[in-house]
Amino acid sequence: AHRGLWQPASRLEDENRRLKEAMEISQLRHAIERTNLRNSELAARYDATEARSKLLESENRRAAEALAVPASGQQEARRHLLTTSVDVEKRLCDLLARRASLHEALTATGMEEAASELAARVPNRAADAATSGG
Repeated sequence: AHRGLWQPASRLEDENRRLKEAMEISQLRHAIERTNLRNSELAARYDATEARSKLLESENRRAAEALAVPASGQQEARRHLLTTSVDVEKRLCDLLARRASLHEALTATGMEEAASELAARVPNRAADAATSGG
Protein backbone atom coordinates (compact mmCIF):
# COMPACT_ATOMS: atom_id res chain seq x y z
CA ALA A 1 0.00 0.00 0.00
CA HIS A 2 2.81 2.23 0.77
CA ARG A 3 4.27 1.57 -2.61
CA GLY A 4 1.12 2.76 -4.39
CA LEU A 5 1.52 6.22 -2.92
CA TRP A 6 4.96 6.57 -4.47
CA GLN A 7 3.94 5.57 -7.95
CA PRO A 8 2.24 8.82 -8.79
CA ALA A 9 5.21 10.73 -7.34
CA SER A 10 7.55 8.59 -9.38
CA ARG A 11 5.51 9.26 -12.49
CA LEU A 12 5.54 12.99 -11.75
CA GLU A 13 9.31 12.91 -11.30
CA ASP A 14 9.70 11.00 -14.58
CA GLU A 15 7.47 13.49 -16.37
CA ASN A 16 9.37 16.38 -14.78
CA ARG A 17 12.68 14.85 -15.90
CA ARG A 18 11.33 14.35 -19.45
CA LEU A 19 10.12 17.96 -19.55
CA LYS A 20 13.52 19.21 -18.39
CA GLU A 21 15.25 17.10 -21.04
CA ALA A 22 12.84 18.38 -23.69
CA MET A 23 13.50 21.92 -22.56
CA GLU A 24 17.26 21.35 -22.69
CA ILE A 25 16.91 19.80 -26.13
CA SER A 26 14.84 22.78 -27.27
CA GLN A 27 17.42 25.18 -25.90
CA LEU A 28 20.20 23.23 -27.59
CA ARG A 29 18.31 23.25 -30.91
CA HIS A 30 17.80 26.98 -30.59
CA ALA A 31 21.49 27.47 -29.80
CA ILE A 32 22.43 25.30 -32.79
CA GLU A 33 20.12 27.32 -35.06
CA ARG A 34 21.71 30.61 -33.83
CA THR A 35 25.17 29.13 -34.36
CA ASN A 36 24.28 27.94 -37.87
CA LEU A 37 22.85 31.36 -38.71
CA ARG A 38 25.99 33.07 -37.40
CA ASN A 39 28.17 30.63 -39.37
CA SER A 40 26.21 31.43 -42.53
CA GLU A 41 26.66 35.16 -41.93
CA LEU A 42 30.37 34.70 -41.33
CA ALA A 43 30.71 32.55 -44.46
CA ALA A 44 28.97 35.24 -46.53
CA ARG A 45 31.22 37.94 -45.06
CA TYR A 46 34.26 35.78 -45.74
CA ASP A 47 33.21 35.27 -49.37
CA ALA A 48 32.63 39.02 -49.82
CA THR A 49 35.98 39.81 -48.20
CA GLU A 50 37.75 37.23 -50.34
CA ALA A 51 36.20 38.67 -53.52
CA ARG A 52 37.18 42.21 -52.47
CA SER A 53 40.70 41.04 -51.67
CA LYS A 54 41.07 39.45 -55.11
CA LEU A 55 39.75 42.62 -56.77
CA LEU A 56 42.21 44.80 -54.86
CA GLU A 57 45.04 42.41 -55.64
CA SER A 58 44.17 42.61 -59.33
CA GLU A 59 43.96 46.42 -59.21
CA ASN A 60 47.31 46.62 -57.40
CA ARG A 61 48.93 44.32 -59.94
CA ARG A 62 47.62 46.43 -62.84
CA ALA A 63 48.77 49.64 -61.15
CA ALA A 64 52.21 48.18 -60.48
CA GLU A 65 52.50 47.06 -64.10
CA ALA A 66 51.45 50.49 -65.32
CA LEU A 67 54.01 52.19 -63.11
CA ALA A 68 56.80 49.73 -63.73
CA VAL A 69 59.26 51.18 -66.20
CA PRO A 70 62.52 49.36 -66.65
CA ALA A 71 65.55 51.21 -65.29
CA SER A 72 66.93 51.57 -68.81
CA GLY A 73 63.60 53.10 -69.87
CA GLN A 74 63.79 55.60 -67.03
CA GLN A 75 67.34 56.52 -67.99
CA GLU A 76 66.30 56.91 -71.62
CA ALA A 77 63.36 59.11 -70.61
CA ARG A 78 65.63 61.30 -68.48
CA ARG A 79 68.16 61.57 -71.30
CA HIS A 80 65.40 62.52 -73.74
CA LEU A 81 64.03 65.12 -71.32
CA LEU A 82 67.47 66.64 -70.79
CA THR A 83 68.16 66.75 -74.53
CA THR A 84 64.80 68.39 -75.18
CA SER A 85 65.42 70.92 -72.43
CA VAL A 86 68.83 71.83 -73.87
CA ASP A 87 67.33 72.16 -77.37
CA VAL A 88 64.57 74.45 -76.11
CA GLU A 89 67.10 76.58 -74.23
CA LYS A 90 69.28 76.93 -77.37
CA ARG A 91 66.26 77.92 -79.48
CA LEU A 92 65.17 80.46 -76.88
CA CYS A 93 68.65 81.99 -76.78
CA ASP A 94 68.67 82.11 -80.60
CA LEU A 95 65.27 83.84 -80.69
CA LEU A 96 66.34 86.36 -78.07
CA ALA A 97 69.56 87.06 -79.94
CA ARG A 98 67.58 87.59 -83.17
CA ARG A 99 65.22 89.92 -81.34
CA ALA A 100 68.16 91.95 -80.02
CA SER A 101 69.67 92.13 -83.53
CA LEU A 102 66.34 93.25 -84.99
CA HIS A 103 66.00 95.88 -82.29
CA GLU A 104 69.52 97.18 -83.03
CA ALA A 105 68.85 97.23 -86.78
CA LEU A 106 65.60 99.12 -86.32
CA THR A 107 67.29 101.63 -84.06
CA ALA A 108 70.26 102.07 -86.43
CA THR A 109 68.01 102.72 -89.43
CA GLY A 110 66.03 105.41 -87.68
CA MET A 111 63.00 103.32 -86.93
CA GLU A 112 63.03 104.03 -83.19
CA GLU A 113 59.23 103.88 -83.04
CA ALA A 114 59.21 100.30 -84.40
CA ALA A 115 62.09 99.42 -82.07
CA SER A 116 60.16 100.82 -79.10
CA GLU A 117 57.07 98.88 -80.15
CA LEU A 118 59.15 95.68 -80.41
CA ALA A 119 60.67 96.31 -76.97
CA ALA A 120 57.22 96.87 -75.49
CA ARG A 121 55.83 93.62 -76.95
CA VAL A 122 58.75 91.34 -76.15
CA PRO A 123 60.95 92.05 -73.12
CA ASN A 124 64.67 92.12 -73.87
CA ARG A 125 66.00 88.86 -72.47
CA ALA A 126 68.96 88.55 -74.80
CA ALA A 127 71.07 90.44 -72.31
CA ASP A 128 69.84 88.16 -69.53
CA ALA A 129 70.67 85.09 -71.63
CA ALA A 130 74.12 86.46 -72.49
CA THR A 131 74.94 87.23 -68.85
CA SER A 132 73.67 83.84 -67.63
CA GLY A 133 75.98 82.01 -69.98
CA GLY A 134 73.32 81.07 -72.54
